[in-house]
Amino acid sequence: MADPKREELKVGSKRAVLVGVLPPERRDERERAFDEMTGLLETADAEVVGTVLQVRDKPNPATYIGSGKVAEVKQLIEQTDADLIAFDANLSPAQGKAIE
Repeated sequence: MADPKREELKVGSKRAVLVGVLPPERRDERERAFDEMTGLLETADAEVVGTVLQVRDKPNPATYIGSGKVAEVKQLIEQTDADLIAFDANLSPAQGKAIE
């Protein structure tokens, strides 16, 4: 019998944009910020077509990333035909709604 948790990871050939926030004191980790997420998405059959990383002290309470980065994500989605956005943290319901 198949492991149900394993099946939930499958996203089926999706095009993903990765989005994250990195505190200034970890600025030197920019190159590796999305390594784990990229691996997880590739395992789930998703192709990473773009990344948006914002260096800031703490996430924006309304949208997780700033409004300029939200616009950048939207533009990247249009340019790459992405159908999945993967954040490096769980968004609150309000943040998810604000980004839609």
